Amino acid sequence: MTRPRWALVIAVAWTLVGLLSASRWYLFRLSAGLPHPVGEALASSLPSCWFWALLTPAIVWLSHRFRLERGAWGRPLALHGLFSLGFALIDAGASLTILAPFLPQPPD
Repeated sequence: MTRPRWALVIAVAWTLVGLLSASRWYLFRLSAGLPHPVGEALASSLPSCWFWALLTPAIVWLSHRFRLERGAWGRPLALHGLFSLGFALIDAGASLTILAPFLPQPPD
């Protein structure tokens, strides 16, 4: 599969994850009797998912570079743990700095 096609697959997959997350948010608020604007549900889910879409190629590359194989899994497993922590920190930092202006803010 070509790179543009992979990019499209990644974008569509993460968009579907975002739509599922938004529908969960929407249905929860609907069932709780809270205001449930669709735009707010989408704005609270899609930016984060699209950010993970940008990280996906690096994650896939690292998973291929440091494979977990029988008999030699200790070091790669430790590296997977460190990379996971790193990506979680990148996500948290992006949420606080880059994505925050686009996400709905809680009421005062």
